[in-house]
Amino acid sequence: MHRSRLLLLSSILIGAHTFAQNAPNPGGVQAPTTWMAQEDALSTIGNYHSFNLEQALDASEMDALSLQGSSTVFMVIQPNENPSGTLLFHLGDVAIFDDHVEMRGESMSTELKKGEPTLLTYQIQRPSHYALRTSSSYDVHSSSAFEIGELIIFDGILSREQLRKVNSYLALKYSVTITENDKAQWRDYWTPENGHYWDTRIDRLYKERVIGLGRSDAERFYQTQTVTTKGDALWLSLGSIADEGTMPASTIDDESFVIFSEKDSKVSTASSCRIEDGVAHPLSQWKFQLQNWSSDESTLILRVKSVDRVELKDSLFLYDGTVVQYLPLVGMTDGFWKYEVDLSNLQDFRHYFFTTNPQMECEDESIEVIDNQIVVNERGMSAWDVEVQSLTDGSTVLNRVNGSSTSRFATAGQYVVSILDTNGNYRMMQVVSIGEESVEDIALSGPELKIYPNPIERGREATLEINDLPEMEGDVSITVTDARGRIMSQSEREYSPNIVHPVRLNMPGIYTVIVRQGNSAYSLKHIVRTSN
Repeated sequence: MHRSRLLLLSSILIGAHTFAQNAPNPGGVQAPTTWMAQEDALSTIGNYHSFNLEQALDASEMDALSLQGSSTVFMVIQPNENPSGTLLFHLGDVAIFDDHVEMRGESMSTELKKGEPTLLTYQIQRPSHYALRTSSSYDVHSSSAFEIGELIIFDGILSREQLRKVNSYLALKYSVTITENDKAQWRDYWTPENGHYWDTRIDRLYKERVIGLGRSDAERFYQTQTVTTKGDALWLSLGSIADEGTMPASTIDDESFVIFSEKDSKVSTASSCRIEDGVAHPLSQWKFQLQNWSSDESTLILRVKSVDRVELKDSLFLYDGTVVQYLPLVGMTDGFWKYEVDLSNLQDFRHYFFTTNPQMECEDESIEVIDNQIVVNERGMSAWDVEVQSLTDGSTVLNRVNGSSTSRFATAGQYVVSILDTNGNYRMMQVVSIGEESVEDIALSGPELKIYPNPIERGREATLEINDLPEMEGDVSITVTDARGRIMSQSEREYSPNIVHPVRLNMPGIYTVIVRQGNSAYSLKHIVRTSN
């Protein structure tokens, strides 16, 4: 007796419009028999409207949904309730429950979660002479219990390469994270041309969430606004903020993308320095990369959920291992902090990180580049590990260190350097760059800054001198932070090319003096010692 077979390939915490058959295809894969998505509805999944599976369909769509022959099915589904074994709907003889999928006696579990979209992919293998013994192509049982963002059906069994591309298209469109898949071959985000939007080899430490903006004509992808769909929300908008479920009107060239990824939760506590009370700026966990970027709009707007430590809101910087760019807070609305990034001066395929510690130096640890050597110091552990990962090809070297310092030569490029304890726990992590410049219009030379005496005994007054400050409208901000990024003092001075400013600190330690002028920031270290 011949039996059909159900293969559940992935269950990943990821009026209807049917796209014409001669239109671009999902993931660039030719050519689905059914491709349904919604363009106008009240509810949304990510920044897209969901659709009602109960609506009237034409005869060809009814036939496709009956899954008479071998088929490959992709869907983005979001439960409105906690999974409890509820039958949601049938597609032919395939039953979709809120915790598993069934077909003719076979059952495969899923990992649906209330309020989070999931990318569900399965293949049905049937004998060529198989006939489905049912007159109903589909049947919705619990329409209020779920939302559907997109439904795609292909005749036959797709190849592994084709499956990856359609999965990647849906994951990036609906902000569904696929990086935690049990099987490594399904974790990458693939382009239609067999490249990567997100690559496990290179981006492995930043896999908690992946979102992006861009355009791909081969797969009918145009996205100028998006939002994370689990955890605290991060919104990205190009040029302006549009209503939820719509896109700002901006021109993007074909195959232009900006990809954001968040630090893995297992290493999220490894920052450039210890985090006070465990509360970090929510953007300090993220990095992004421009990929073939070309657009008439250069302003990227970020809206992120605020945190209790309000002093963090105006202490954000963009860093690529070479150049620091200050990102001032530009707005606060409805519990969100708003920032803007000028993309016009950034380089394609370079990784940019957000930080609140622009000097990347701490009390017990430091990571720096000296004469093309990566120099790592750790004074809190007698034995520890240092990991150096290339952001060019993903190659990684892990070495055990006995002592307080180590160094290694490296070729030109960006590297993520991490300090780990001997149990493999990440203690500190930062990006460094060797032999490269990054942001063309942000000068590394800048004005001349000096502070004296330096070092100085605690409680004594030091003098900060700023000379040859570029002419620019607006006041000059002078901020002093400690090694943990806490603001110790902050002052505003009227613009002058030469400024003299007093600095007095009562506790010993290593401090950072930051001079901000517009979007530029200049800094130097100030050491305060215990009184003799």
